[in-house]
Amino acid sequence: MNYSKQLAQAALEIKAIKLQPNQPFRWASGYLMPIYNDNRKFLFYPQYRELVIEAFAEKIKEHNLQPDVIVGVATSGIPHAVALANKLNLPTAYVRSKKKGHGLQNLIEGVETLENKKVIIIEDLISTGGSALEAVKAVRAAGGKVLACLAIFSYSLDKSEENFKDENCPLFPLFTYDQLLELAIQENYLTVNDLQLLQEWRKDPYRWGEQFKEKIILTEQEQEARKKLCLPLDDLATLEEVKSLVEELSPYVGLFKIGKGSFTRFGPEVVKLVQSYGSEVFLDLKYHDIPNTVKDAAKAAAELGVYIFNVHASGGLEMMQAAKTGIQDSQHKPKIIAVTILTSLDQEQLNQELNLSGTVEEQVLHLAKLSQQAGLDGIVCSAADLTSIKNKLPADFLYVTPGIKGPQTNAGSDQKRVMTPGNALEDGASILVIGRAITQAEDRKAAALAVLKDMIKK
Repeated sequence: MNYSKQLAQAALEIKAIKLQPNQPFRWASGYLMPIYNDNRKFLFYPQYRELVIEAFAEKIKEHNLQPDVIVGVATSGIPHAVALANKLNLPTAYVRSKKKGHGLQNLIEGVETLENKKVIIIEDLISTGGSALEAVKAVRAAGGKVLACLAIFSYSLDKSEENFKDENCPLFPLFTYDQLLELAIQENYLTVNDLQLLQEWRKDPYRWGEQFKEKIILTEQEQEARKKLCLPLDDLATLEEVKSLVEELSPYVGLFKIGKGSFTRFGPEVVKLVQSYGSEVFLDLKYHDIPNTVKDAAKAAAELGVYIFNVHASGGLEMMQAAKTGIQDSQHKPKIIAVTILTSLDQEQLNQELNLSGTVEEQVLHLAKLSQQAGLDGIVCSAADLTSIKNKLPADFLYVTPGIKGPQTNAGSDQKRVMTPGNALEDGASILVIGRAITQAEDRKAAALAVLKDMIKK
C-alpha cells in the first residue's frame, strides 16, 4: 500500500496542508511562507487517523525497528503516539517542551524510567526538527536508546536533515514535501508556476517571502472568500489585456470566468494563461446542443483542466446527462452547473417575450430540480432566487450567482436582479460572479478587496 500518496491526498482533502504560493501565510515567526500545516486535523477523521497509525506501524516494520516504548512529542505527537502504542501493545510516554514547574518537575511524563529502553519518538511535523530533537536528547539523558524519530510530514529542509544527522538520529517521515508537490501537480492542485514558487521556497525559506513585501497579504478569512469570487474576462480585445487584468487581480480573485467572447478570440490559450497565475477557470460557454455534441464538449472542457463549466438546463435532461457522461473517464473532473433563467431576464420578459408561464422563481426551481436529476453539481441563478429554492435542493448543491454588485458600486445596467456580496453569501450563494463592480472601479484592487471584506463581514 502506498501510504505516502494516500496521506498526501488526505492532507490536501481535509486541508491539513494548504498550499498558497501566490497568497502566502504569515507564520507565527513573522515570515511569509507558501504552505500551512495543521496535522491535528487528521485526528478529526477516524479513517485518516487510522491511516496515520497504520503507516507508522508499517514504517517500523519496514526499517526493522523493535521498540520497547513509544514516546510522543508534546503536544501534537502525543495522540498519535498513544494510538500507535495501543496498536503495537506497547507502553507510551511523552516529552514536555520544558520541565514541569511544580511537583516532581518531570520533563518526561508517563514512565518511571527509560533506562536501557529502545524508544521511537513520534512527532507530527518536522520543519527544522528542533522540538523532536529536544525530545531525543531528553530520552537519551534518561538512559533510553532512540531508534528513530517518526513524523507524519517533513518539509525536508536541508537544515532539518543536517540537524538529525548531527544528532545521529534516523528520521522517517510518512510523506515529504517533494511527495506532496508531486501529487499536487498530478491532481491539478497546482499550476506549473505554483510549483516553481514552492520549489524556490525550500531553497531559502526564510528569505523567500521578501518578494511579497509590497503585496497585500489577505487574512485567512479573505483567502477563503477569494475562492468564491469569480471575475468575468469580458470585452477584452487582446490577450495582453487579459494578462494584465489577471495579473493585477488574481491575488484577490480565485476564479476567472471565460465566456464566449474571450474563448472565441483567444481559444484554449486564455485558459492556460489564467491557470498560470494560480487562479481557477469557470468556462462559461453555456453548452446547448444535441446530447452527443455536448458530451464531446464536456470531455474537451475536462481536458483543459477547468474548475467548472456550464450547460443550459433548457437543453433537457438527456443533454445534461450527456455532459456528465463526457467527463466520467477524465482524470480531472470539473464541476458542471446548469444555467436556469438568465439574470438579465425579468418577470415581464419571461412571460411575454418567451411565452413561459409562471413566475421566475418557479421556472428557476423547475430547471434546478431537472439539473439535480441529471446529476449536475449546481446551477447558475440570481442571488435573488436563492431563498425560494435553496431549501428544496440538496445541501451540497452549488449556486453560482451573477448580478452581484459591489458594496459601494453597481453591477451593470443589464442585470435586473442584483444583490451585495455579503447578502448573497448569507442567502446561500456558493460562487459570486462580479464584473463591472470591480473592473470599472477607479481602483480595481481596492474594489476587489472591498468585495472580499463584504463577503466575510457577517
